[in-house]
Amino acid sequence: MIRKMLWMAVMLALGSAMARAEGEAGLPAAPAEKPAPATAETPGSGEQTPTDRIVARFMALDADASGGVSFEEYMAMVQKRAEARYRAMDANQDGEVTDEEYRAFWKSRMAKWYRLKR
Repeated sequence: MIRKMLWMAVMLALGSAMARAEGEAGLPAAPAEKPAPATAETPGSGEQTPTDRIVARFMALDADASGGVSFEEYMAMVQKRAEARYRAMDANQDGEVTDEEYRAFWKSRMAKWYRLKR
């Protein structure tokens, strides 16, 4: 059960690009006021790589400014995104997603992200 929850959390976190495209609640924006330090990928350049931007967005989850993201901080983001996704699937907002609601959700929003034959 825990393994399944962790897998779901990882998959939700990795779907931040999907969430941005769909307009759902996602990771907070990376702080823009200071450039990322040079990394091994960009020695001395001062430019952010895609990895630098992803790490900055992840570290923005550090609500208590401890210098690291706790499991609770991470799961708060996962919970927020899962709730937004569920509300999007539950078209009539009755607290239950039917076969028809999920099919409509999949066809309208998710199918574009996957290349499965239907």
